[in-house]
Amino acid sequence: MQKFFEYLVINHNFDEAIDLYEKNTIKYSLISKLYDYDINLKFNNNNIVMLAVMDNNLRFIQWLYEKDKELFDTNNVNMGFGFACMKNYKYMAQWINNHFTINYEMQAETTFRDLILISNLEMCKWLYELNENIFSKYINQFYKLSCTYNNIEMAKWFRSLKDSVKVNDNIYFCEAIENDNIKIAKWLYSFGNVNLKYNDNQPFKLAVKNNSLVCAIWLCNLCEDYKVEIDDDYEIINYKITDSFTRRLINDKNYKKRKFSETEENMNTEENEDGLECPVCMETKTYIVKLGCEHIYCRDCIAMINMEKCQMCMQKIKKRKISLIRQ
Repeated sequence: MQKFFEYLVINHNFDEAIDLYEKNTIKYSLISKLYDYDINLKFNNNNIVMLAVMDNNLRFIQWLYEKDKELFDTNNVNMGFGFACMKNYKYMAQWINNHFTINYEMQAETTFRDLILISNLEMCKWLYELNENIFSKYINQFYKLSCTYNNIEMAKWFRSLKDSVKVNDNIYFCEAIENDNIKIAKWLYSFGNVNLKYNDNQPFKLAVKNNSLVCAIWLCNLCEDYKVEIDDDYEIINYKITDSFTRRLINDKNYKKRKFSETEENMNTEENEDGLECPVCMETKTYIVKLGCEHIYCRDCIAMINMEKCQMCMQKIKKRKISLIRQ
């Protein structure tokens, strides 16, 4: 009878298994009179509990609980709870949660992550409500995982938990570009916190490095400092990064004939005798002015390019602190 009982359970014939154990039917009553048999519910490492959970048979689980609570050891309880969550067996998961102590730390590291991968937002919210204190410790990891797997709805929910999430959009933006995930990149950019020049133009360099053509072109449209050259096979073969100050010099009619590479070389090698050489035009002229940050320029150069920040230290220029040091 033990083998027959195990056969019924393994094949998910749970109602018949109960009838056999309880001798409910006439057939099993006659057998019980002919044979004196006992059925042991503990077989195959208590796998009977997991078999019932996998079949989402709450009635059989409740029957097992009445017959022998020792069947529900810690391992079976947590595995069964995790499996019920993954399969969206909410009533089963609720029953297990109400009758046993769940290891939520373990569920956060396993079940919750798996729910993110299969985009089960409803069950994620339910789990989070069960033990907010435990799951909130992992929110940043969950948010990052949602972005990595292009799950915007899940990421939106994690981001809405403002008290728990510490968002660094620049880092996640770079990861989205690196993974060629334009959808998440655009979503992160929409919050207005992304710096395209972050970490020495890292987003654009990652797009070029990984030949993420869609991301590279999108970044070029966002920032005119970026340029890419594409071959006939739609491969990125060259790129260029300038800055706004350099672009102003190149576009200005007074500097069209001057190559920026030569200007840059002169800035690094040439020094004026009295130290009053303008870093813009590389010449020593009259009307030399000194800014509040102690850097010097031609008065005409500052006016010509409508300079708002010092191009040496990028400090904001305050007009009241400009002083004329030579006419």
